[in-house]
Amino acid sequence: MPNLRAKKWWLLSVLLVGGACVGVKITRSRLRCPRGPVSIYAYRLPSGAIFLAEDPHHPLLQKYQEHEHLVDVIRPYKTDFDQILALAKWASVQFKAGSPFPNYPPWNGEEILQRIRHGKTGGFCAQYAFVFGQACQSVGYMPRYVDLAARDDPSGHFTTEVYVPSLKKWVVFESEWGIYYTDSAGHPLNAFELHEWATGKRRDPLLERPTTVHSVAEWSHLFYYFRYYLRNNFLSVPVFVDRSQGQLGFEPYRIIWKDAYTSDPAHLADAIASNDPHDFEFALKTDSIPEFEWKKDGDVYQGLTQEPVFQLCKFVMPANQLTRLVKRDFVHNAVYHRLKS
Repeated sequence: MPNLRAKKWWLLSVLLVGGACVGVKITRSRLRCPRGPVSIYAYRLPSGAIFLAEDPHHPLLQKYQEHEHLVDVIRPYKTDFDQILALAKWASVQFKAGSPFPNYPPWNGEEILQRIRHGKTGGFCAQYAFVFGQACQSVGYMPRYVDLAARDDPSGHFTTEVYVPSLKKWVVFESEWGIYYTDSAGHPLNAFELHEWATGKRRDPLLERPTTVHSVAEWSHLFYYFRYYLRNNFLSVPVFVDRSQGQLGFEPYRIIWKDAYTSDPAHLADAIASNDPHDFEFALKTDSIPEFEWKKDGDVYQGLTQEPVFQLCKFVMPANQLTRLVKRDFVHNAVYHRLKS
């Protein structure tokens, strides 16, 4: 991958960028919503940060599902893990890897595919991630998007973790190749676990499944530094970008793992640093989903603080207020503007 910002790995990975099932019973409804509502899901982390998730019933997700026949992709598979893997394999064959520059597409899976298929742009790791992640969302699974970088290599990578309800854990799926990682016992791994191989804390065999694409020992070094974006609702509120340096820099609301290996302040910029493993590995609470209807500023935070950490909640609010929330509290920098499609 091109080293477009070699000074800082996180800026390079920004350029590379460049489920729990939520169809469950809603048990409570509170307050009345102003006109023009949209729905969004959210949960709270131990660090105090919140994660915003797209409603799987968003019209653009459902249009994407129908247009790409995604139900047919997962129909042969009975388990949630196999369905997610099927979507990763599907994404891996939708286009050949190339560069999305200079016509960088929006973070919209259907739009990415249409532009690539019509020769208007290309795609590398980030575009595979969005094509795959939003395919997962459209059938009810929860993705989160992850920036990666090695310690001694300016190269970066962008990948996807998906919450697998039956395993009660997040798992890395590499949709560019349709693979995932396991330890020697066959346990699927997430970025937090893969970090242990990258730092040398674990030296037991690390495997790619169902096929081997990389020299895994070398590829695992990319999990030395890792952070994930604290939202995935890039259809209801497009991603914000900074063009002031002449290149695309993406919104800074991310959480990054900090430990003895990764405590260099230079690597912790533009993200929320956390040394709490529970901000990265946890089981989402989705057995019942409280519903809140926005009435005034602060209602999202007030609703989430009434619930335990990791409790998935639904919020219904005006679309302009959702955009305002993201811009004010997730971006909070006037140099960032929505990436135009």
